[in-house]
Amino acid sequence: MDGEEKLQRLPDKPGVYLFRDAAGEVIYVGKAVSLKNRVRSYYQNGARQSPKVRSLMGRAADFEYIVTDNEVEALILESNLIKEHRPRYNIYLKDDKSYPYLKVTLGEDFPGIYITRRLVRDGSRYFGPYTRVGAVHETLDLLRRLFPFRTCKQKITVWPGLPPGPPLPEPPHRPLPGPLCRPGGPGELPQDDRGNLPFPGGTAGRPGERTDPADA
Repeated sequence: MDGEEKLQRLPDKPGVYLFRDAAGEVIYVGKAVSLKNRVRSYYQNGARQSPKVRSLMGRAADFEYIVTDNEVEALILESNLIKEHRPRYNIYLKDDKSYPYLKVTLGEDFPGIYITRRLVRDGSRYFGPYTRVGAVHETLDLLRRLFPFRTCKQKITVWPGLPPGPPLPEPPHRPLPGPLCRPGGPGELPQDDRGNLPFPGGTAGRPGERTDPADA
């Protein structure tokens, strides 16, 4: 099937598209609400394209696409394919916005749960990406009510003579009731507390691999 015929057969559905160079290497991965409209736009008059897009299309020898059920699936798939292939043009043509993740800091003696936009190989477990940051904050607030956990980012140490067990105080004299906030020294945090997270799945310290999709 030649390039023109492939363009004609593009579906008007959400999905992900990949451009490959003459050697078959993936050089760009993108997502679309309509694959038909989005991919065809790359083949319009070059004078209407930005220099970066013209450079991409000067190297692109072929394209392929994957249809998804919805935009959220397209977002997750795009993210995973970019991590897998590391296309050179995604560095220059990436979206201005980055999507938020929930981060559980399992690498710390006293883990916490936070929102982040950066994936770091630090032993933490990441959930996402999510498409609506406002909904992520709402989800985090709900988790705090259902599963109280550490919310501060201060370095926690155990004072000499302080017996393990009681919760750490949080001004103004409000206790942190979650098991993840109880002092006792490194290694004394029950392993069950680390494994029984408020939600299953995620990527444990390996952000280059697939994460569990969740649209908040």
